[in-house]
Amino acid sequence: MRQWILAGCTAVWLALPAPARAFPYEVHTRTLENGCELVVVPMPSEGVVATAVWMDVGSRNEVEPGRTGYAHFFEHLLFSGTETLDRAGRDAALLKLGIGDNAWTWLDETVYTGTSDTESLDAWMGIQADMMAHLALTPDHVKRESGAVYGEYRKTQASPDFHLDQALRRTAFTVHPYAHDTLGYEADIAAMPGAYDYVQAFYERWYQPGNARVLLVGDVTPEAGFALLEKHFGPWAPKPVAVLPEIPEEPAQTGPRSVEVAWDSEIPPQLMFGWRIPAANPSDPEVAALSLAEALLLGRAGRLPNRLVREEALALSVSGGLEPTVDPGLFLVHIELKDAADRARVEAIVQEEIEGLVKGVDPAFFARTRSNARYRGLLELDDPENVLYVVGDRMRRGARAADIGAFDEAVAAVDPGALGAAVAKHLTPEHRTIAWIAHGAPAEPETPAPAETPGGASDAR
Repeated sequence: MRQWILAGCTAVWLALPAPARAFPYEVHTRTLENGCELVVVPMPSEGVVATAVWMDVGSRNEVEPGRTGYAHFFEHLLFSGTETLDRAGRDAALLKLGIGDNAWTWLDETVYTGTSDTESLDAWMGIQADMMAHLALTPDHVKRESGAVYGEYRKTQASPDFHLDQALRRTAFTVHPYAHDTLGYEADIAAMPGAYDYVQAFYERWYQPGNARVLLVGDVTPEAGFALLEKHFGPWAPKPVAVLPEIPEEPAQTGPRSVEVAWDSEIPPQLMFGWRIPAANPSDPEVAALSLAEALLLGRAGRLPNRLVREEALALSVSGGLEPTVDPGLFLVHIELKDAADRARVEAIVQEEIEGLVKGVDPAFFARTRSNARYRGLLELDDPENVLYVVGDRMRRGARAADIGAFDEAVAAVDPGALGAAVAKHLTPEHRTIAWIAHGAPAEPETPAPAETPGGASDAR
């Protein structure tokens, strides 16, 4: 149910089953002397291994003025070639090996993935390790790829969803870099062609072995997997860097906020709600309870789509969910309305349904929803790529190897009382930001904006 705008892909934080043992595979870890963490997860996959180099750097780390978008920019630049294998040579090598690779960037990470047969795994890991440790950038590489990034940004400008999302984020966050999208601000993107020196510094700062987690999932033993990864990633030498910039802590939100966006063409009006919630620590029972609240509110049988789309026919669609961020983030609800005149009614229904979770959920509905949250992912755990994403995602958010299934067990343990307590604590008007987009000029607010509402509470396009 969770879907977010990423740099080129969709991320899903899977809710997995929670039987007696919630996660059915052994997760083996080892840390090399250079600080690189290795993760090997053997599972039946008949000669197939899913791989990832999971870099702990995303737009969350972009705190310097004028330097947003560089984590995503680097996702493009890393394919520029190395001292021994240029881009064309890399593409040819992967074609010969039969490997399709991919990469994506989000708020908290940049991930380079691929799927290999066991016979090609040695060569594939050699190519990946070379790319991480020996990138050979030129000013021409930076200029060429900055054009591609700017083109990607321009495509988003035709999307009202994108503008609504961005307006909500920069209103909900006042100092934390979650305020900006992974693509970055347009002025910063426009300046990228001349930023060769900063790009080199970014590479040396963040593309360090101690900031990396390399995962192998599939038809591989721990012994063979660790030997292979140590062979290729062990020589990755740390680079001397200055002190890393500190990520500012977002102050507590103590009052409702709102922002309105004008759109110059006819579109269905849209509302987006964002409540400030804790970091997505897999061991936090409140996060498990909020994950179940997502299923109750927004799942296929959730109260909001049932009421707004099916029962009262006020909305065309309802989506959203808990964003699994490393730092405190947002619980989102995105509603596409049929008629702007129904805005107040829709806002009231959202509040009523949230209060309903606090007052008490129908026991049968609660039991069915929790059961679905426990078991719906079980059939997907026969795919190495799905298992890789679960392990990588949860380890990035603080889970230890032995505790990958702890989150699912916590979801299974949530009762109506724990659910109501978490919702009453976090999904409150005081922690809420509302963004609205519709054709025409922003409406005048009926009441003065709260004192803590950030300035510039409307974004005319």
